[in-house]
Amino acid sequence: MAQSGWLRGASIQTRLLLLAAAIALPLCAMVIGGAYRTFQQAQAEALDDAVARARLTAAAVDDQVFKVDGMLASLATALSARSEDASRSEAVLTALLSQVPPAFGALRLSDAQGMPIASGSGSRGSIADRRHFRRAIAVPGLAIGEATRVPGSDEWTLDLARRIVGDGGVAAGVVSISTRLRALQDLLDVRGLPAGAVVTLIDEQGVVLAHTREFATWVGRKLDDTAELASGAGTGRAAVVRVSADGGEWLSAAAALTAAPWHVQVSIPIAEALGGARREFRVASALAVGMFALALLLAWRMAGAMAEPLRRLAEDAHRIGEGGAMRRSARDEGGELGEALRALDRLAERTRERHAQLRDGEAKFRAMVEASPVGIFLARLDGNTIYTNPAYLRILGLPEAEARDLGWIRAIHPEDRDGVASAWHKAIASGAPYHGHGRYLHADGKVVWWQVRTAEVQVDDKLVGLVGMVEDVTEVREAQAALADSERRYRAMFASNPQPMWVYDVETLRFLDVNDAAVAHYGYSRDEFRAMSVLDIRPEEDRRHYERPGMPTTTGTVMQGVRRHQRKNGHRIEVEVASHDLMFKGRRAVHVLVNDVTERSRVEREILKLNAELEERVAARTAELTVANNELEAFTYSVAHDLRAPLRGIDGFSALLVENSHAMLDSEGVTYVERIRDASQRMGAMIADLLDLSRVSRRELFKLPVDLSAMAREIRDELQRVHPERAVEWRIADGLKASCDPGLIRLVLDNLLGNAWKYSAEAAAPVIEFGSRSGPGGRIEFYVRDNGVGFDMQYAGKLFSVFQRLHSAQKYEGTGIGLATVKRIVERHGGGVAGHGELGRGATFSFWLPEA
Repeated sequence: MAQSGWLRGASIQTRLLLLAAAIALPLCAMVIGGAYRTFQQAQAEALDDAVARARLTAAAVDDQVFKVDGMLASLATALSARSEDASRSEAVLTALLSQVPPAFGALRLSDAQGMPIASGSGSRGSIADRRHFRRAIAVPGLAIGEATRVPGSDEWTLDLARRIVGDGGVAAGVVSISTRLRALQDLLDVRGLPAGAVVTLIDEQGVVLAHTREFATWVGRKLDDTAELASGAGTGRAAVVRVSADGGEWLSAAAALTAAPWHVQVSIPIAEALGGARREFRVASALAVGMFALALLLAWRMAGAMAEPLRRLAEDAHRIGEGGAMRRSARDEGGELGEALRALDRLAERTRERHAQLRDGEAKFRAMVEASPVGIFLARLDGNTIYTNPAYLRILGLPEAEARDLGWIRAIHPEDRDGVASAWHKAIASGAPYHGHGRYLHADGKVVWWQVRTAEVQVDDKLVGLVGMVEDVTEVREAQAALADSERRYRAMFASNPQPMWVYDVETLRFLDVNDAAVAHYGYSRDEFRAMSVLDIRPEEDRRHYERPGMPTTTGTVMQGVRRHQRKNGHRIEVEVASHDLMFKGRRAVHVLVNDVTERSRVEREILKLNAELEERVAARTAELTVANNELEAFTYSVAHDLRAPLRGIDGFSALLVENSHAMLDSEGVTYVERIRDASQRMGAMIADLLDLSRVSRRELFKLPVDLSAMAREIRDELQRVHPERAVEWRIADGLKASCDPGLIRLVLDNLLGNAWKYSAEAAAPVIEFGSRSGPGGRIEFYVRDNGVGFDMQYAGKLFSVFQRLHSAQKYEGTGIGLATVKRIVERHGGGVAGHGELGRGATFSFWLPEA
C-alpha cells in the first residue's frame, strides 16, 4: 500500500502514536456519545419542568387578573359617569375595596376627559394623559397601563381599566384600579425550584413587572433577550437555554397569561438545573480521554527509547535557540550525531554572546519606558495588551493585572466603549495605525479624556502587534469645552436679548458688533453700524460731553445713567446705559446694554406734575374738611344743648304739674302727664347716646394691652349691685386680652353685657357667657352669649343701625343706639361685629379686633 507524502516524512514515534490513536479513538467516541445522550435527556426533562412551573405561576397571576377584570366589567355596567351620581359611585367603590385582591387597590371612576368623579381611595388627579385611559376610551375590553414608580419611594403601580358606555354606545367614562407590583410579586412562587432560580413577570414590551430576587433593581427595566421566549410562550415552545449579558448560562421557560398580554418567565442557572448531569457527562468524557491518553502514552514511551539520541539533538538545538547551554553528556556520541552535536556547541557560543547584547539593550529601553510620563503599551493584533508602563496604569486607574489583555476596554467610559472597540478593530483590519481619543472612567470615579497613537510592530515583514502611547488630555478638553460653552452662551445672550446691545472699540470708538434689537430700534443696518462710531448716534450738542473709557477693569458693570441718543430717522430718545469692559477678539472693547426710557421719563414728568397738583388739592380739601368738621361739631353740641334745655323744662314742669295740681287732674290727665315725662326722658337719653356716638367717631384711639376678662367681671359686679335680686350664672373666660382703646372697648362690653342682662331677665335660669373662639382665617373672635328672648334672624340687618329695635321699648328700655355704637367702635379699631339669634333661645354677639 502506498503511503502519503506526509506519512513518509513522519518519524517512528509519530507513526506509533497514529496507530495507537486509530485504535483508541473509536472507543472513546462511543463512551462520550452515550454520556452526551444522557445529558440531553436530563436537559429536556429540566426544560419540561420549567415550562410546567411557568404555566402554574401564569395561572395564579391569571386568576387574580381575571377577578379584577370581572370586577371592572361589573362596575363599568353598574356605574354612571355622570357627576350627579358621584356620591353613589363613591359609596359603591368604597364598599368594593374589601373585595379587591391583596395586590390591587385604589379604585377610580373618571369621565371621558379623564377628570375624577369618584374614588374608593387614592389620588383624584386627572388621568387623561395615561396610556391605559386612552386605550380604554378607544377600544372595548381590559386596558392595561404601564409600570410607574411612586415618587419618593420604591413602590411601583400599574393601572387596569375598562370603559363605561353611555347613551348611543359612546364611551362616557372609565373605571380603573391600580396594581401594587410589589404585592403582585407574592404570586411568583420560587419554592421547589433550585437555588438561584428567578421568576419574572414581563409585559408585552419586555418590561419587568415583578422579580423574585431583586424587585427594586429589575422592576421597570426593559429586557432585550426575552423576545424569543415571549413569542413562543403560548405555543408550548417557550423553553430555551440562553446566555445572559454577564456570561451566565440559564435554562429559561415562559408561559403566557390569558387575561393580560404578559408572560411569566422561569429562569434557572444551568449549574443548578443540570449540575448532576453535567458532572456525569464530564466524568465519562474524562475517563474516555484518559483511556485515549494512556494509549498514546504507552506508544510514546515505546517510540521514545528508539528516538532518544535524536531527541537529545533536538533539545540542544532548542536550548541554543533560547540562549541556554547544551547538555555536556550528549557530546560523547560518535558518527554523524557526534559531529552534529559539536557543530551545535559552536552555534550555542555565538548565540549566548548575541543574547547578552540584546539583554543589555532591552534593559536600557525598559528603563526609558518605565520612566516615561506618557502611557505606553504593547498589544497583540486582537487588542490584548501584553505590556503596560506605570504611566499607562496611572491614566487608566487600574492595577497591572486588570489592565492586561482586554482590561483597557473595561476602563473606557460605557458611552464610548463600543465606538472605540469598533475603531480599533477596523484600524487593525485595514493594516493602518490606530489614532483615537475618548474617555476613561477612572477608579476614583473621575472621567479622564485620553488620546492614543499607535505604531506597527513587525517581525520578518509580518505585522505581529502594535505599540501605543496614551496621553491624558483631560485639562485641555475641559478648557476647550469651557471656552466653547462660554462663547455659545455669550452669543445666545447677545443675539436674543430684547434690549439693544453692542460692542465698540476703545481706541477708535467704532462699533465691532450689534445685536438684532439694536438694528431694529435705531434703524441702522448691521453694516451701517460697523461703519459708524458711538458718537454718531448722539445728538450734535451731546458729543462734546462724551467720556472716553479707560483701560479694562475688573469692577464689573457700570451704570452710566440716562443719555440721549438719536435714531437714523432723527428721532431723539432717552436711554439708560450699562457698560462693561472686555477683550473682544484680542482688542480692548466695551460691551454696552441700552434700555430706552423715553416713555418712562415722559410718564415720570407727568406724574411729578400731577403729584404736585394733587398735593395742592389735598391740602385745600383737608383745610375745607377741617373747617366743616369743626362747624359740624359746634353745631352738634349747640343742637344737643338747645334740645336738652327745653326737654329738661318739659320734664320739670310736668313733674310740678303732677305735684302741685294733682287734685285738679283726673287719672287720665295724670297718665298723659306721665307719658309726656317718659317721652321727654327717652328723647334726652337718645340725645345723650347720639352725642356719645358722635364722640366715638371723632375721638383719637390710644391702643393699649387690655385685660378683657377683668373688665367684664367689673361690669358684672356693677350690674349685680344695681339688681341684687337677680340670680344670673356668669361664665367669663380667663386670660382674654386684646390691644385696643380701654375707654372705647369698655363701651363695647357695657352695651353687649348690658343687653345680655336685659334680654335674659325672663329666662328661668339666666346664663351670660363671655369667651373667645377661632374664626375664619384663624382670627380670634370674642363673643357674648345669653339664653334670653333672642331675635328673628330675618331682621338681623337692622341690628347695628341707629334707632333700630327688634323688641318694644315698653318692655325693654333702651334708645336703639347701643349696638350702632359697638359697631362704630370696633370698626374704628379695624375689626368687625356680627350677631346671631333665635327667638326664645337667646342671642350671640361676636366682635374681632386686629392683632397688635
